[in-house]
Amino acid sequence: MVWRRIYLISLIFALPLSLYAQSPASPSPDSEPALSIKSGSYFNQCKGYCSLVYTITEDKITALWSSSTPKEEYPDLEGQGAITQKEWESLLALIDLDKFEALPEKIGCPDCYDQGGEWIEISKGQFQKRVDFDPYALLRPRAEFPELSALRRQIREVTYLKCR
Repeated sequence: MVWRRIYLISLIFALPLSLYAQSPASPSPDSEPALSIKSGSYFNQCKGYCSLVYTITEDKITALWSSSTPKEEYPDLEGQGAITQKEWESLLALIDLDKFEALPEKIGCPDCYDQGGEWIEISKGQFQKRVDFDPYALLRPRAEFPELSALRRQIREVTYLKCR
């Protein structure tokens, strides 16, 4: 009888410890937080799919098309595509978080005169910054923000026909 009690008591203490030992390890404090890039476009005076958001991470690209009109008519559409290591590295090469953080939150006049707006957002750990811009502001021959213009071009190249 005593052995049975000892066995039951040991099970009571051993079970929680075994569950704890099997739980997934938390990331070490030294590990680098993941970077994600979002890019999108929008038109406020529009019917149909007027908003597109690309979410780019090291292992995939996700696209979300949405509408401000009734969802019954235009339900959200989502697609996914692959990204190569070379494409991911080409984006990383254009990102300097300090320079991106220094950019204004708005460049030009996004979505003024029904021309639409675009934006790029970069997130890494506690850092998150979004910049909205007039789509034509970055196309001018002497763009005021060449780094942002280059990043926009590369995002377009990487996402082109990936999530259809």
